[in-house]
Amino acid sequence: MALIQWKQIDSYLSGSKELTGSLAVSGALDLDGPFTVQGEDFINGIFVQTGSYYSTTNDIKVSGSFDLQLDGVEDYFAISINGEEQIKVNKEGVLEMKSQNTTPTAVSGGMFYSGSNEFFLGFNN
Repeated sequence: MALIQWKQIDSYLSGSKELTGSLAVSGALDLDGPFTVQGEDFINGIFVQTGSYYSTTNDIKVSGSFDLQLDGVEDYFAISINGEEQIKVNKEGVLEMKSQNTTPTAVSGGMFYSGSNEFFLGFNN
């Protein structure tokens, strides 16, 4: 493969023109903003912009520290199962649990909030 200098392809990349063919990059590639793959905007190849936020259907695993910073105005942290919100940390930092109408299977170390305004803890004898 021949080496190509940037000035040789610069005119092909200005405006809304396209560069077609194969491109092999050896070294770092820095992108300023999202890039598009088949009509979808991606951030680091994981997230897709869906309206005013970015989302993914990929599994995400974090090793190391995880710090979620919310501005405390309208933001909150929630966990939903099958589209139904189950746990939420509201804008004041209060943990809210959705009340359960049926008793779930007991799990050692588990906790649930019932529709009768009681908390239940699971443990093994």
